[in-house]
Amino acid sequence: MSGNRPASLDSLTGLDTAPLYASVALDVQIRDLKDRLFTYKVPEHFKDDAFVGAQVLVPFGAQGLVAGYVVSLTYTPESYGDGKVNFKEISDILVPEPAFDSNYVGLLHWIADFYLCNISDVIQAAIPSIAAPKTKRVITLNEVAFTIVPFEMQPYYKDKAARAVIEVLKESKSGVLAVSAAKQRFQKKIKQTQGQFFRALTLLRQENVVTISTETEAGTQPKTQRCVAVGMSEPKTTRQKEVVAVLNRAGGQMPLKQLLEEAKTTHGTVKKLEEDGIVFVIEEELVRDPMASVETVETKARGAITLTDQQEKVFATLKQSLEDCFDGNIRLVERDPAKPGASLKSANSQPWLLHGVTGSGKTEIYIRLMEECLEHGRTALLLVPEISLTPQLSRLLKTRFGGSVAVWHSALSPGERYDTWRRIKSGDVKVLLGARSAILVHMPDLGLIILDEEHDGSYKQSSPAPRYHAREIAEERAEREGALLLLGSATPDVGTYKRAIAEGKILELPERVFKQALPAVNIVDMRQEFSEGNRSIFSNVLAGAVQERLNANEQIILLINRRGYANHVFCRGCGFVVRCKNCSVSMVYHQKLNQSEGYMACHHCAYTLNGLKLCPSCKGPFIKQYGLGTQRVEEEVLERFPDAKVIRLDSDVAQTKGAHERLLSKFASGEADVLIGTQMVAKGLDIERVTLVGVLAADAAFNMPDYRSMERGFQLLTQVSGRAGRGKHPGSVIFQSYNVDMPVIAWAQTHNYKSFAGSELESRELFEYPPFSQIIRVVVAGVDPVATESACERLAEEIGHQLEETIGLSDVKILGPAPCIIERLRNKFRFHLIIKNLAGEEGRKLIGGFLRAKRMPPDLQMAVDVGALDLL
Repeated sequence: MSGNRPASLDSLTGLDTAPLYASVALDVQIRDLKDRLFTYKVPEHFKDDAFVGAQVLVPFGAQGLVAGYVVSLTYTPESYGDGKVNFKEISDILVPEPAFDSNYVGLLHWIADFYLCNISDVIQAAIPSIAAPKTKRVITLNEVAFTIVPFEMQPYYKDKAARAVIEVLKESKSGVLAVSAAKQRFQKKIKQTQGQFFRALTLLRQENVVTISTETEAGTQPKTQRCVAVGMSEPKTTRQKEVVAVLNRAGGQMPLKQLLEEAKTTHGTVKKLEEDGIVFVIEEELVRDPMASVETVETKARGAITLTDQQEKVFATLKQSLEDCFDGNIRLVERDPAKPGASLKSANSQPWLLHGVTGSGKTEIYIRLMEECLEHGRTALLLVPEISLTPQLSRLLKTRFGGSVAVWHSALSPGERYDTWRRIKSGDVKVLLGARSAILVHMPDLGLIILDEEHDGSYKQSSPAPRYHAREIAEERAEREGALLLLGSATPDVGTYKRAIAEGKILELPERVFKQALPAVNIVDMRQEFSEGNRSIFSNVLAGAVQERLNANEQIILLINRRGYANHVFCRGCGFVVRCKNCSVSMVYHQKLNQSEGYMACHHCAYTLNGLKLCPSCKGPFIKQYGLGTQRVEEEVLERFPDAKVIRLDSDVAQTKGAHERLLSKFASGEADVLIGTQMVAKGLDIERVTLVGVLAADAAFNMPDYRSMERGFQLLTQVSGRAGRGKHPGSVIFQSYNVDMPVIAWAQTHNYKSFAGSELESRELFEYPPFSQIIRVVVAGVDPVATESACERLAEEIGHQLEETIGLSDVKILGPAPCIIERLRNKFRFHLIIKNLAGEEGRKLIGGFLRAKRMPPDLQMAVDVGALDLL
């Protein structure tokens, strides 16, 4: 742990009595705090327990004791003013075991700086909340508030804010509330700021009207079970010998519960055996490992798997690059000194791009690189964009790496997350498989980072802060840790592709492993189908192809990238559309399982309504559900093909833990003929019997109001096409479209990524979109639309003036303000600025510096998204 303490603590003498100071990142949300660090003195009795990464309790103004993390330690704190500073002391060290080390602090600061967010937001995202004790500050209304008569005559009661605090506390059942709850009720009762709340709280505490205390609740703890083991004394009676015999058959130790069942004995008997020394009872940790239930798969040993010539060439290049990282053959240079957490970086640390068609064997390359990495004593991190992709990879990785594999994603239980985090910290985990958030996990000795399906938008977090992109953090981590970064995709992000071509860091796998042809793609014009009288959601071509595959006992995947039954509900009599009361979007109709009536839901705020029979506007009975979702497709498939076994996979049916895996396992094992789903079914599935893929609305993705709509649509069509024909039988794909003349559909039909990328990059350059600029989106939200729009207009003017005086508006272009596409969300009106930064890092720093210093009125919120993908 010496790396987490100042060098002087371990290497210098004569400083045993010198005061030690800690810089602390506070774990609180305060509008004006931003990412400031606060210096506290470490009391003598805590010196041995003070480490970088330790969670502490510190005094902080009117808020009393608040939690925070130590991010640095020093004997020479910064001077302020005349240098005479009376530093407050750390009140308690909640967890002396560090949550991160001093090297990792630099990365956390970089994330906060680059994405324009608070360091506390980054720490909360990077460190599992279950890993530390929970602190809660509580306000108690003292007896004086009930006994002084007349209470209303007291001076402090004349203060409006103080009176509101007292009323809020009296309205609670016990006169006790958490500070956060009291603050929320205070702001609802009277429209005053957070600062006024804390000033009133300080006044009342000084007058002994309230008491503020800090309660600490233990975080998630290790799970233990009582076990019984054979002791030193010999059993005497027949019954004792029978119990010991059961233990011996189990290897001399087994869980108490299991022993009671198998030996058909009682707690009393076991207690007597323990008293006689025949057995002893111990508490043993029971590790909650989500991989424990993962079954290994039958596969050839590494030596028995023969790589294709193309795979051999790719692997040899990447292996050499990996060895260069580990052997120090890559020259290290100084980073920009002005960059937070400045340190050494690799002079040749650009990521490799592995561009391989679907089924080309990228996964085997990944695994072999991991094996090489582990042989050098380093660890590996494999990221996938969707949780649904982890089950198949989990089985494969466990088969190859055994118990050294762990998974990390949002579906883990608190106990599983806690135990996995501890295993990672201890070095027990050598290979970590995870979704986006895994890039923030502090893995010791990280030597290899792989982003599979690197193009996927799921790698970008749009809300809440930090609004990071896993690929960008992966690049930064690879630089800092001397690790190899590999990006893999059949349809790379065009920015990644352009950069890889320019830097000569692209590797190609243009053929499938077993030389299977890529599936033939047929485009069906649904306008022609309509003109011929076909009103079904299935074209005659697709319906016939489905029937053929069912007759041949082959499997089908149908893609419709919208969950629910219908896009919206409207009245054919007056045109009324059912819209969410909180958001400016239409409600999506959902059919209840095995029921004739459904309900409507907002997919943004979760507001729901029962199904309607009469129009709320004209009272007419002309309500109709319009549009297409996965539920309706499922209904139509069952009506048209009654003998087909159907599975639907979307976020509605996959809400329970393990649902993804169970449904996909059923389909992979042949228990269903047709898989209907959203984009979940477009990635990662490698099922031999799938020979047909049908895309019911191929042009839907291209109609989104987003500069990336063409790219996302092409990627979705190409990826889902790759699910067909991966086994012995050739595959085919059918695109149904109302706009068959779009070039992008033709490129997806011929799997022609290079033509698509060339055209898309030309368009992006013409309109100055990424990768030829950086998009910084600023959203201003508030309950008053006029005030919100005015604030956004002023913000645009201020940014414009700031930039005009520095780098000029030709290098940074501001679009807006304009209403967001979803103008009202969760009862707040939203206006945004789209800033195109063509000035690179200089432009980002200038824009970021201005936005960090900007203070919004208390009734408005400002959110900044650097590298924004979501423009809704």
